[in-house]
Amino acid sequence: MSTVCEDGGDLVLQWGLQVPGGVYPDDIPTDLVETCAYTPQVGALALSCPSVDLVVTVESTPAVDLPADASNVDVRLHRAVGPLGFPDFWMEIDFDGGQNFSFVSSSVFDPPNATVELPHSMALSDQDCGPFDIGTPFEPMDPCGEQMWLGVELDLDAQLTVFHGSYAAGTSAGEDVGVWVGTARDYGTLPQFCDFAPAFFTTMVVTG
Repeated sequence: MSTVCEDGGDLVLQWGLQVPGGVYPDDIPTDLVETCAYTPQVGALALSCPSVDLVVTVESTPAVDLPADASNVDVRLHRAVGPLGFPDFWMEIDFDGGQNFSFVSSSVFDPPNATVELPHSMALSDQDCGPFDIGTPFEPMDPCGEQMWLGVELDLDAQLTVFHGSYAAGTSAGEDVGVWVGTARDYGTLPQFCDFAPAFFTTMVVTG
């Protein structure tokens, strides 16, 4: 069992995708590859794209520094239908000559097509730890059972593994890389009354 994983489980990341004036998630394209106008907002990346306006909200610990200047950015996004009809998202926002933001919010880790590629050969690690019964706000034991905490590996200057509920940083070719793994957990087989995906992943990787 990994000490890093034992120290994980913290609330290090919450990110979401909004469609101002539109219908979520129906108005978000299945595949989007566009140059968009970025407008700075507090705690958010506001994007005006040719086909749709999007706002990416970000709460992270440690807090990420969002770009302060308006600019054009390259945006790549893929949306898939996850369990129970909830959407899975993979997204990349590339600032010319600046930072690159990569996001995952999905019941499966790897993107199903080539619209979005995960940065730094990011993949699930062979390492995991648990099982953990984390309870609920209402019950000391989780009625949906125990969960395993999974690790995410990145091929940086030094190999980096980040577990569920953890933040870590490294470098790649001299550039700083911050990795937030808000969620990387797997319940295995869920009881029928548990109406969510057995596995789920929320990550943010910021390069530059």
